[in-house]
Amino acid sequence: MGQNEIAAYASQHVQAKLAAHTRLEWLPQESIIYNEANMHAVSRFDLTDSSSLLTWEISVFGRQAYDEQFLQGYYHTGLNIYRDGKVIVAERVAQAAQNRWFTSNLGLANQHIYGSFWAVPSLSDVHDNLALSASQTTQSTETAQATIKQSLTRYLDNSVAALRQVIAQAQLPVYCTHNCQAINIRYIGSDVRSCFEAFYQLREVLRDHWWQLEPCRPRIWDT
Repeated sequence: MGQNEIAAYASQHVQAKLAAHTRLEWLPQESIIYNEANMHAVSRFDLTDSSSLLTWEISVFGRQAYDEQFLQGYYHTGLNIYRDGKVIVAERVAQAAQNRWFTSNLGLANQHIYGSFWAVPSLSDVHDNLALSASQTTQSTETAQATIKQSLTRYLDNSVAALRQVIAQAQLPVYCTHNCQAINIRYIGSDVRSCFEAFYQLREVLRDHWWQLEPCRPRIWDT
């Protein structure tokens, strides 16, 4: 890569390694992707069985106040979440401006805001420690792993049901699902405040459902 290319290339690399029984909320404000931007942003989180994570990324393509569109440039963002060295979430978007991803119904469908919110629970919260220890001593390793997987799936199913109830009641413009390891909430639209407020409301649902914590809104979010 030449000097001119380096000057035109912006990158960000976030990496966090969580200790046992820790919780991390990595919830940045929206990123505005200017026209002609050439960006590469990658995040990696390493969790233990007993740590948990809430993280999101909100991307706005073009400065809408100036009627600017993202017509030239390149957008590359990636998220990797590991638990005990094994990948449980791998999300990557790498698209040049005016690629079909921006217009296709399988992509942004001509919208200019994309948000992705991932939530990973602690396995210590999923299982009762005494019951889990008992099952591990009386069952084979394969059977114990299957029991853990089933328990985590049920836990995530219940969490998604609680989130979808709030989504329906408040008519939030997001979709919610899980991959049997983590919950994903996704927004595609044209109003960054609607995206942010939807993510905020569902964050509070998860904080209460998983951690029994009261609502807490950082002041910087309102600046």
